[in-house]
Amino acid sequence: MKLWKGSSRHYTIFVSFLAVFFMGLVCSSVAHAATQSEIIALARENLKAGQPLNNILNYFWHRSTDDKVDASRNDYAGHNLNLSASTLLFTRLGAGLEESFLLTREPASSDVLSQLVTRDKYWMNRLGPFLTYDIGEKGAVKLAYRNEALNYMGSASTVAEDSQENRSVLTLTYHLNTTNHLDLESQYWHRNFDGNVSSDYNSYQAMLIFRREFNRYLQGQIGAGYQRRDFTQKDLDPANAFTFNLGVTG
Repeated sequence: MKLWKGSSRHYTIFVSFLAVFFMGLVCSSVAHAATQSEIIALARENLKAGQPLNNILNYFWHRSTDDKVDASRNDYAGHNLNLSASTLLFTRLGAGLEESFLLTREPASSDVLSQLVTRDKYWMNRLGPFLTYDIGEKGAVKLAYRNEALNYMGSASTVAEDSQENRSVLTLTYHLNTTNHLDLESQYWHRNFDGNVSSDYNSYQAMLIFRREFNRYLQGQIGAGYQRRDFTQKDLDPANAFTFNLGVTG
């Protein structure tokens, strides 16, 4: 249901329902499942050329399938903001800025590999400038920096730690033709934890990504690479992992 629409922006109110089941330990052996309902979300999107803005405000109500468990303490107002702006400095050199802000209780939103089952509320902000150089028909080069701040709000958990991350990304793109592209992406980042539970670490990752544009609205990609993680705690061995991604965007 659209409330207003102009030449450069529109407002949308939508209602949805989402059921999420998760297992959480109570005491030492009793588990409970809960459902989560997203009732109202307010979205605003600015579609000005070169300055897309997506801003979503939502509120989550919780109820438990176990009458003995009060799940309402997990009710919260969330926020999801994404902004990307870019400009052309010279004929081939461009610059831009990407910003994202997230306010949530979902552990996987900060780390898809997270094993936390707590519903601690936190905010995460990512801010990163970038430079691009167009090589013409052959390809492009992109150099980016990103700072990430993760902050838990009044958490009583001993495993939920605030942290800071600084990341650099270099992407070399080769255009096979007008619809198929190869990206060689290398990343280096350092994450620093405020507490003493997790070890600070440095990560290095390289990936080769194939992208295909099916049409002006749909694009698919598949990539594979390798990551190494060195921990600052001397008693921890480095971690090495094969990385891959597969996705479709539209």
